Amino acid sequence: MENLILTDDRDVQWTDSVLALIREKDTNTIKMLRTLSEANDSMVSTSDIEQIIAQQDSVVTQQRVQHRIITHRDTVVTRPRKKGFFRRLGEVFVPPKKDTAIQVKTSLEFATDTVIEPYNPADSLHEKLRAVAQQKKAVNTVIQRRKRYLQRLDHMLTARIDSLLKDYETETLLRARTEAEYQQAVRRRSAKIISGIAVGAVLLSAFFLIIIGRDITRSNRYRRELEEARRRAEDLLAVREKLMLAITHDFKAPLGSIMGYADLLSRLTVDERQRFYLDNMKTSSEHLL
Repeated sequence: MENLILTDDRDVQWTDSVLALIREKDTNTIKMLRTLSEANDSMVSTSDIEQIIAQQDSVVTQQRVQHRIITHRDTVVTRPRKKGFFRRLGEVFVPPKKDTAIQVKTSLEFATDTVIEPYNPADSLHEKLRAVAQQKKAVNTVIQRRKRYLQRLDHMLTARIDSLLKDYETETLLRARTEAEYQQAVRRRSAKIISGIAVGAVLLSAFFLIIIGRDITRSNRYRRELEEARRRAEDLLAVREKLMLAITHDFKAPLGSIMGYADLLSRLTVDERQRFYLDNMKTSSEHLL
């Protein structure tokens, strides 16, 4: 019973482990499908190319407006007059004001030009397509890395499930083989026991038959002996009866005479002692008759 309980527990553990791995594999498969869907979405589609071309068409028709500001500056410097010796000597002690004058004239000019720059739509389209392709490639690289990770995880889960199923199958076959060998051993042992019991029963029956036969033979012999003894007893009784009849016949006349004489003497005798003897003789004679 304990082995059955342990076997049931092991089966439940195996089943729980396999179900958990299958659920994890299902979850991983769903993630892989989502990753493949994202990989398909990350590819440059026809609608994306058409949208880029439409943007390029709008850029071709646009013109570039250029605004310019032109600044003009004129500087006028007034030279001072020449000074004499005494004036320069006096300016040594008292610094004079500067006589040099600088005049700056500034004028601003605003200009607006409309310029159409040389533009090659094919180069711009290629650049944008390349940029979009690089972006999609980067996203696709991440998705492919995730997909490879999910594939490795899926292979690991599959290998784990296969290993569990193989181990369970091996253990089940081993358990079934052990159970079959045990049942076969039990059957062999039961057959030996039954054979021993049957042989013992046969031997016991033969022994009892021998005993019963001996008892029957003995009882038959005893019966014959009893019948023979009974016949001998009957014969002896018949002989005894004849003998008694002969003896009785032989004793009857004398005893009758003795009884007659005893009766007469008892009537004639007065002595009590003699009467007692005569009564005993009479009683003994009656007993013999």
